[in-house]
Amino acid sequence: MRASVALLAAAALCSPARAAEPPRDLRLGLPATFTITGVALAGTLASVLWKTELAPRQCRICGTNALDTWLRDALLWKGTAAASDASDALVAGVPVLAAGTLALSGWQAGGARTAAEDLLIAGQAVSVSILVTQVARYSFGRACPYAWADPAVEHGPNAFLSFWSGHTSAAFATAAAAGTVARLRGYGSWPWILGGGLAGATAIGWMRIAADRHWTTDVLAGAAIGSLVGFGLPVWLHGRSGANGAGSGGQRSQSLPFTFSGAF
Repeated sequence: MRASVALLAAAALCSPARAAEPPRDLRLGLPATFTITGVALAGTLASVLWKTELAPRQCRICGTNALDTWLRDALLWKGTAAASDASDALVAGVPVLAAGTLALSGWQAGGARTAAEDLLIAGQAVSVSILVTQVARYSFGRACPYAWADPAVEHGPNAFLSFWSGHTSAAFATAAAAGTVARLRGYGSWPWILGGGLAGATAIGWMRIAADRHWTTDVLAGAAIGSLVGFGLPVWLHGRSGANGAGSGGQRSQSLPFTFSGAF
């Protein structure tokens, strides 16, 4: 956990070395970007406000498997509350550090407008990842480990929202999106943002298992979905403009949407 914070802090110190180079242009259709982000945020807010009504009252996936139960026994902390608090602190701190380092790199390279654009692109990916996660959690209705272990107790609306881990998917989406935007722009800080963010996200996933809030497969699925959206959406929707990535007045790239070679 300390290592991820140190990596992100180092990114802020390393980014001035690239400040003399103008940032590479990205495709940014503001109406579409704001619309997608706004719809995703509105959907997420609605899922939170009406959680009691939307959350399954009974588990749809009630059982588990040998791998998950074995890893639960191996990784569970005696003080699950401490692990839960640690994961909550990290899921707030790691994205703030990753986004802050990205914004600082953008500000140093191109000013406030570039920093704002970078945060908007990364935020779009994160908001989509969170909404997809919410839909999945309400749909699958998997019992959380603590609810599975003690089914006779009423545990509240979160008891059957285990698959997949929201903390983990949000953290991996933020790390992947911030690192990808920084790399697309050409910032020297991108390896530090990506490395530090992914290290912090991994710690969050571990804490969710230690806190008995999620199974290991929940965490792995959350990491995979968050990474997929975080890496893929900025490249697909906002990959460098122009055929050679040097910028051409906002013209749309001629490469296929999922061709990553021209973006990196």
